[in-house]
Amino acid sequence: MAGKFFSRDAIIDTRRNLDRMNAIRKRQGPVRYHTHLITCFCPDPTCGAYSSVDETRPLPTPRQAEQTLLAHRHQRKARRKRFNRARLERLRAGAASGCYTGPALI
Repeated sequence: MAGKFFSRDAIIDTRRNLDRMNAIRKRQGPVRYHTHLITCFCPDPTCGAYSSVDETRPLPTPRQAEQTLLAHRHQRKARRKRFNRARLERLRAGAASGCYTGPALI
């Protein structure tokens, strides 16, 4: 078994397997799929991990990935605005009741 951490030979073997798999994927064409590294639990100390292609999960196109990132960014910004607005209202409410002793609010 490889143990808690891979040995140098196991890491080299895993990297070569990844390179080999990527070359095969490039030859297959434009449709790309997610890949997973699966650790081999054999007793050989130089055995690392092998790659598995998940053909049920195609990778998004660059345009789809960009749209997903933009949507995620807008969600994060909206969440941050809501949090800041609620925090400011709590501070103003505390200042109006006289229990806020911090710096003056705008």
